[in-house]
Amino acid sequence: MHRWMCTCWLVACSGSPPDPADQQTLGDGSEGEPLPETVEGLPLLSQEPEAQPFAACAGPFGEHLDEKYPDETVVGVVTKRGTGAVEDCAGIAFTRPAPDEAPHWFELTTDADEVWVFGWAMPAAPEAPAIGTSLQVRYVSEPTGWYELVGEGHLDVRTTDGELLMWIYRQLQPVEDLSTAPAPLSAGEAFGWNADSCGGWTYHDLNVDGTTVDYGGSTIVGDLLVRHGGLTRLVDGFGTSSCADWWTSPDSVVIHPAG
Repeated sequence: MHRWMCTCWLVACSGSPPDPADQQTLGDGSEGEPLPETVEGLPLLSQEPEAQPFAACAGPFGEHLDEKYPDETVVGVVTKRGTGAVEDCAGIAFTRPAPDEAPHWFELTTDADEVWVFGWAMPAAPEAPAIGTSLQVRYVSEPTGWYELVGEGHLDVRTTDGELLMWIYRQLQPVEDLSTAPAPLSAGEAFGWNADSCGGWTYHDLNVDGTTVDYGGSTIVGDLLVRHGGLTRLVDGFGTSSCADWWTSPDSVVIHPAG
């Protein structure tokens, strides 16, 4: 649950993660009160566990992307694709720190000759869809006033026949509430906890249709590869009420075909 900021979807973040030694003194927000060694039977972790890094983008900026909470579905044909930096593709979902890998991107041209750009970046990422592929792409962004900083959103790329190509999710809504996920998702077993002045939280593995994906790991479930980008749940009794809830780490999952 890092709370430092990134100004571009594929640029290293400015600032540093919080020092666990500093967090130890936060307790419930009172100065100098140490955190308990266990909460709900879970050990206090000395540092945040690593999660799978990823990023997704959509563009160009215009009528829809300038809205505060865009939720759009675009249907068209892939007319161009590539790897590397691309203009007019702004971050809608990304972890902090962002992945080091160059993005895979594609242009989607609609029947009305509108050209959209979508892309993703992650370790060993699937390539962009082939030119000529007919796609239906849904993108959602929840900027909460910090559009380029918070990185909470959703990208769902499928062929017009319904074949899944990429599903990226990073938002405040718990994964259990998602009806469009390619497989049933839920928070798995908790293995540790931590806290800072904004609150306390437990770290969880991810349950995918009965299969466990370790925190920060990836697992093949059926014909899908599931990447765990981070999943936490708040613990009552820590932090202050003055922190905005979008500072808390959102559920983060990537799903795409295996192989």
